[in-house]
Amino acid sequence: PIPVVCREDLESVWPPPHKWTKRLILMMHMTHWDLSGMTEPIKVDKKLAMQALKGLGWDDPIPSEDIEAWKERFRQYISLQNLSWNRCIIPMDAAEPLHMKLICCNDGAEEMAGSAVYGCVKRKNGRFSSQLLFSRSRLCTQTIPRNELDACVLGAAAAECVRRALGSKIAEETLFVTDSEIAFCWISNPEKTLKIFVFN
Repeated sequence: PIPVVCREDLESVWPPPHKWTKRLILMMHMTHWDLSGMTEPIKVDKKLAMQALKGLGWDDPIPSEDIEAWKERFRQYISLQNLSWNRCIIPMDAAEPLHMKLICCNDGAEEMAGSAVYGCVKRKNGRFSSQLLFSRSRLCTQTIPRNELDACVLGAAAAECVRRALGSKIAEETLFVTDSEIAFCWISNPEKTLKIFVFN
């Protein structure tokens, strides 16, 4: 592992160009530990960039023109230590602090599917507070409608993970959101004969 604590440290420990291999990049990528998914958009960019290296062997040097882009990704990763967010998701003026509803938003695109789970609590003034609890993403290789469906499956797993963690604090049914009419129709018609991928 590369011993760095700030962006300046990175500049002094970059390996020479011939050492920039897919193995090294994956090793550095895997140091990005984010259990709750608060920095998932940053990880998505690195996942897509890793996908572009698919044809290379683990110890083959990456194209020299790609090295600077990867350096900037890791500079950005180190800068994440300057971010902060509230760990407390229940507002001080919550009407019912232990009465939470989950809202799971799912979306798919050409190469990626993502899901974000929010915790929604009613406040004493009648409004609602929504905070991001958990998010996940994955690379996809199917058509966009299938990737949208894959996002819904990812969302179902993410929401179940949150429900198990919070237990009785989740007092209502989870609301699942998708912008794909095709995926919604597939999910809403369990009796209809569908292709194996969609049915599963």
